[in-house]
Amino acid sequence: MAPWIEFLILTKKFQTVLFASKAPSHRAKDTPMKLSHIILVIALSAATAFGVTKYAAPAATTTPTKETAFERVIRTGTIRCAYALAGKPRFIPDPNTGKLAGSDVEIMEEIGRVLNLKIEWVEEANYGAFFEKLNSGKQDVFCSTIWASPARAHKILLSAPIRFTPVYAYVRAGDTRFDNNLEGMNAEGVSFSVMENTTLDSVVRTTFPKATHHTLPLSAAPTDPIMDVIAGKSDALVFDESNVNAYNQKNPDKQLRRVPSVNPLRIYGEAYSVAVDEWKLREMINTAISELQNDGTINRILSKYEQEYGKVWRTQGPYIPAKE
Repeated sequence: MAPWIEFLILTKKFQTVLFASKAPSHRAKDTPMKLSHIILVIALSAATAFGVTKYAAPAATTTPTKETAFERVIRTGTIRCAYALAGKPRFIPDPNTGKLAGSDVEIMEEIGRVLNLKIEWVEEANYGAFFEKLNSGKQDVFCSTIWASPARAHKILLSAPIRFTPVYAYVRAGDTRFDNNLEGMNAEGVSFSVMENTTLDSVVRTTFPKATHHTLPLSAAPTDPIMDVIAGKSDALVFDESNVNAYNQKNPDKQLRRVPSVNPLRIYGEAYSVAVDEWKLREMINTAISELQNDGTINRILSKYEQEYGKVWRTQGPYIPAKE
């Protein structure tokens, strides 16, 4: 109970007793003692109430809620993008101006357009540490698409895929040892070049556990596994077709060839990513992706790069058209 309320109650009791004390009594001589006692109690209570009110501990203050990436994007009208130079056709920086182009860039700019948001390409980040920038709030979205693999699911939230990418085993041109015999690559005498802690590293270790794994650091260039195989440091690598095609076009004398097989080793959806708790931001981006898939924008952008960099696996429409 608040001290001032207690004081009022005591005052009321004092008035009651005081009026009662004025009534005739055969113990009239005790009245002055009772009155002085009551006055003393009231005075002490008032002093106590004043002291408690004045010196009581201040109320606990509420810590301001940290602004989420979604709230920041809505407030500023801007999506701050971290990105990795993932190679063609995803990212094609202009060598003279540094301006970014490529399928990932164009699609992200279209996402900004339909959401009426500005896309700001803020900072380059490698694939091993980009999720730290997202989860720390330094960036809003990782705007280089990544493969939607279970190994990443506990670190980030992934958007709906904008395309799918199959990955295959590749060897040097002229090496036919493993044609239609991928099982033969799972042997100690066969070596694979991989970049540590990547999705492809996981694919190689689970699919070819008996093979020797020549591991490269995340700081290595994305094409370093290719160069390892070409130089004879490793027998094979697992990679996506667009990156291998881009290399082969520039190096006609030192080619890689895909090991013939019935199916790809894996098929991954390519998605943008946000911090692990930014589901509102992810759903807003997903809504934009759905719009761009349904109106043909994403298909148009992907088609621009197919002739030079190879066929792209599309997403399947979420609906079945009504019969005429």
